[in-house]
This record gives sequence, structure tokens and C-alpha cells, in this order.
Amino acid sequence: MKAEHVVARNNGAACLHCGRSVEFKMPIAVDDFVAMSNAFVKTHAKCRKPSGELCAFCHRYGHWFIDCPTVDTPSAWYESRDTGLSSLAIYLTFRGIGGKTEFPIDPDDFGRCYRLVKRFPEVMEGMARLGERSKVWARLFEHWDELCALFEEELPTGSAPKLYARMGELGTHG
Repeated sequence: MKAEHVVARNNGAACLHCGRSVEFKMPIAVDDFVAMSNAFVKTHAKCRKPSGELCAFCHRYGHWFIDCPTVDTPSAWYESRDTGLSSLAIYLTFRGIGGKTEFPIDPDDFGRCYRLVKRFPEVMEGMARLGERSKVWARLFEHWDELCALFEEELPTGSAPKLYARMGELGTHG
């Protein structure tokens, strides 16, 4: 039974169509985990995809990330599932926590940074401060608008060769 909209998450499973989830008490025997997961899949296999966009932040349908009612602060973003090392570097530096200076190495990484900054423009301050500690971040910050334009241009195609190439020119590929 194929149900790609039913996914494993944390200590259980979730249906991305209806939004319901189940959490399994851990530790759990693998056979029990598989049986319970299969039962959840069977129950939700025919759930219909809701109309509207799938939010990258909360993984619910009906709104775009920019309007996410669940992820409405940078702190709520931090708890979301749309994080990566480079977007976390921006957020943690913005919060004054510091940490690593990981930068985006591909369009997927860039997309997480893009969504964070687009939804919460105030975190650009973190990117500026990263630029004080990393030459690559300094270049990314300086060319941010250009990179965003490339990302937005290529987003509908599902592939971003121009963005990837430009990121490489700015030093993100090592």
C-alpha cells in the first residue's frame, strides 16, 4: 500500500494530509513499531490531500511558509522541521548564542536560509554578524539579494543550477 504522505516523525508517524499523528512509547520492539506503523499507514492511506500549499515550516497544507500561523516567531522556527546547519548558524548568531559558521553548500541549504530570512527579516542581523567571522558568509551577505532572485527564478523548475554555480563562485563549495 503506497502512502507517501504518511511519514515517520520523532517517535511515531504522521499523516501530512489530515495532520493526525501517533507517538509510540519508546523503547519499543521493532516488530511492534513496524506493526503499529503499518496500521497507521492503512488508516491514513486514503486521506485526501488538502487544497493549498504545503508549509515548509509546519508541514501542514493550506498556507505558505510566509503565512504560517504555527511558526510565528524565530524561536518557533527553531523548533520547526525546516532547519539545517546554515540556517541554524544564522539563528543562533542572531540570538547571540554564537556557534559554528556553517554556510549553505547547495540550493536546499540555501532554501532553508531563504525561508528563515524571508519570514523573519530581523535575523539578517545574524547573517551580518556571521560575515564578521567568515569570509564566505560575508560574500553571501553582500550578494544575498542576487542569490534570492536566482532562488526565486529557479524554484518553479525544481532545479537550481544557476544558484548552485553562483554559490560556488562565492566560495560555498570548498
